[in-house]
Formats: sequence, structure tokens, C-alpha cells
Amino acid sequence: MQRGAEAWKAVPAEVPVEIEPFAFNELVLVAAPTHRLAAHVNVPIEQLGQEHFLLREPGSGTRAALERALQEAGVPLEVSMQVGNNSAIKQGVAAGLGVALISRVALDMELETNRLVVLNVEGFPIVRQWRLVHLKDKHLSATARAFKSFLLQHADRRLRRKKAI
Repeated sequence: MQRGAEAWKAVPAEVPVEIEPFAFNELVLVAAPTHRLAAHVNVPIEQLGQEHFLLREPGSGTRAALERALQEAGVPLEVSMQVGNNSAIKQGVAAGLGVALISRVALDMELETNRLVVLNVEGFPIVRQWRLVHLKDKHLSATARAFKSFLLQHADRRLRRKKAI
């Protein structure tokens, strides 16, 4: 894990919410197995300036994370395609249309079948946190309370320990 969890939040500070981190979300760069960088290790981040990216829509957290990482590194972002869902992005990347940043949890089948590979690039993966968010004054239904309790009970224990420190 290269980058720490980000301080960026999509919830405006003035909105009274309860936020509880519950799992890590590892965002990885993926490409087709035949991609020129697929077999390389420790690829300099500057190499990404030569790549065509398949990205989610503006406002997507994954897109924002990639834009931020490349901007901080002074690397230009070449958007070749904007796609509305992860399935279409994975299919486009597998077809050799470019590379993408995507959550590792969305890649099990593609990695197992060698349709996609995770690129080993400096500064990646980007590790973020998934969070439960609800209004502080919101009365949660019994179902919502049970779901929240279940999720937090079975959440990534590494994250829960880190929060307690």
C-alpha cells in the first residue's frame, strides 16, 4: 500500500453526519495482460503520462483519486473514454483500449481468468476508506440499525484498530 487514506470527503463539513469507516478500498491500476507495462515492476509514475485512461464520470471518487495522484506527480492525464460503470471499464481495458483505476474488490474474476492484470506503478495502489454515513439526527429503522451493526461487526479489523488509536 503506497498512499495513505485520504482526507478528502464528499460530505460538506456543515452537514451534521455520523461517519464510521468500515473497510479499506484499494484502488489499483489495471491493464490487459498484453499491455506494454504488464510485466514490469516499479514503473515510474511518469510513464502514466503516455497512457490512455478509461475513467468514470466526473464526480466519481475513483476518478478524483486518479486525477489527484497524477496532478500531484505532475503527470498529464489522457482520457480516452469516459464510462458510466465498472463493468464497461473492465471490458474496455481487457480489449486493450487503455488502462483504468478500479477498486480491487471489483476485479476477482478478471484477475483469476487473466483478463486483466494489476500494474505495478509507483504511488499505487491508492488506499481509501469505505464509510457508513448517515445524518446524526436520523432515526434509523430496525433494518438499517441491524445492517450497520452487522457491517461494523464484520468490518476490516485493521481499520477498526487504526480508528481506535
